[in-house]
Amino acid sequence: MEENENKIELLITYLKSLGFEGEKLERDIRDACKQYPTSFSVSHRMRFGEEQMSYYFYFLLDTQFHAYKLDNYTAVHRDPIIIEHKVINGIDTNKLEQRMREIDWEDLSLHVVNREEFDHLLSNTYPLLMENLSRLTEDYLFDGLEIRNQLIYKYWPGKFWDYEVQELAEVYETDQQFISNEFGIPNASLAYHTVSGHLYELLDQLRAYGLERLPGIDLKNYLEHCLSTGSRIFDITCSTPRQEGIIDYDVRLIGFDGPFTPEPLVATFTRYPEFSHGIYNEVDTQILEEDAKRINWADPDALFTAGEHGDAVIRPPIEDILSKMRKLCDSGNVEAATYIDMKYISQTNELYEFIPGDINALEANLPRVSARFPLDLNLDTRAIYNMMCGRTVKEEKQESMDTWLLLKSGNEEDLNELHIQKVKGMTEGEIQDRLDMLPLRSANDYSIRQSIMKGNVQKVELLDGKHIVIGMVSDATALEVYTADMEHIPFNFKFDPNWLPEHIEGNTKRKDQAKRLTKSVMKGKGYKK
Repeated sequence: MEENENKIELLITYLKSLGFEGEKLERDIRDACKQYPTSFSVSHRMRFGEEQMSYYFYFLLDTQFHAYKLDNYTAVHRDPIIIEHKVINGIDTNKLEQRMREIDWEDLSLHVVNREEFDHLLSNTYPLLMENLSRLTEDYLFDGLEIRNQLIYKYWPGKFWDYEVQELAEVYETDQQFISNEFGIPNASLAYHTVSGHLYELLDQLRAYGLERLPGIDLKNYLEHCLSTGSRIFDITCSTPRQEGIIDYDVRLIGFDGPFTPEPLVATFTRYPEFSHGIYNEVDTQILEEDAKRINWADPDALFTAGEHGDAVIRPPIEDILSKMRKLCDSGNVEAATYIDMKYISQTNELYEFIPGDINALEANLPRVSARFPLDLNLDTRAIYNMMCGRTVKEEKQESMDTWLLLKSGNEEDLNELHIQKVKGMTEGEIQDRLDMLPLRSANDYSIRQSIMKGNVQKVELLDGKHIVIGMVSDATALEVYTADMEHIPFNFKFDPNWLPEHIEGNTKRKDQAKRLTKSVMKGKGYKK
């Protein structure tokens, strides 16, 4: 007897770990187990804000262990029932619903088996409430019948619904069965988000950021995992090295008493340390970077091989790169070694213990900037990256013909916290007008101006086969043109007879931007091909 009780406790504990708990659920399970049937079913209700989930569990007796196990359950989601309250036949339906909301209908109907008994019970226990429900249907008023059915559907247990009320289930309810397998079974939260469609709504929201385009991101699987933990707050985080630095993305999701909703994405950008390729302590950094590019750092099999005794041994090409990085550090060229580490080796955690401490110290002290990007701006990770690098991105709202977005420090107290500002700049048509002035091989190419509006520095081909690079200035008022090697090409787009190249050369703001753009792009050829 005691052994059976312990097995029932284990079953209840297992259900609690899935997020299913309540006095009625425990009582129903204990009552069912007393009969020791080969199988049994119980139901459980949970509210998520104005939404409701009903879970119908099916348990089987495991004859090997003489214990019950959850074989499957059907989850039924009910959409919020929003009643347009009125006064009908003298009945204030809003007050009537408030009264019905106060009643524990599950407990009230615990020992009632049919509708006739239920009506009799209510007529004796809540005569005024029953009278008011009846008066709503007098004179066969459509509004009265509709509200009466909605109230009964919303609060009464389903086994007491009449045919008209049952029809509402087809409008408000969605169901799905979940079966236990070797991976377990979805918990209450994951089933709620799946059956209700909130999981896919959340995916659509997050996909606007373009996170799935980043290496190693399986957004759906990650969300399903997080929703299965039972936590009410979790973060989606990822980090990716780009041409000019490492950018970290963090989206916090919060779900209290309802579906999870995303907070604005927080991006943190760390620019690579500045250095010039050359030969230092017999290490050619240009060749070293080419060697690092050829390695798939995210694949452990590309980094290690099995040793004589089955232990992991670093592969020779990896050891050669690490050895050269140590030589760079020994000669005082920590910046070059840190660049290689951040841009390439940071894609794995397997080699952290082999990285010289000087590199970790320099990386930890590099300046970082961060900014928040609300979903409604419809910016993906590529546009966000460009903004974090100091470039300007066009706002995508239809009414914002000439509005651009850039990041600036909010105050002197925290220069590392950037804030989005809107500026007036060129329209898409004006950009195309400027592009039409250039002898481009791909005339009227939609993708070129779209790339520029996303903040990219765009490489294009001229009619004579040469290549130039086009980018937007930081205030979004003009295009800048460069050679493929990022030498500035003065171009008089306005055909101003008084314009001279020296005007741009003497413009300190323009010179500073051109200098920064050239430095960041030339470091990794970071233009859009």
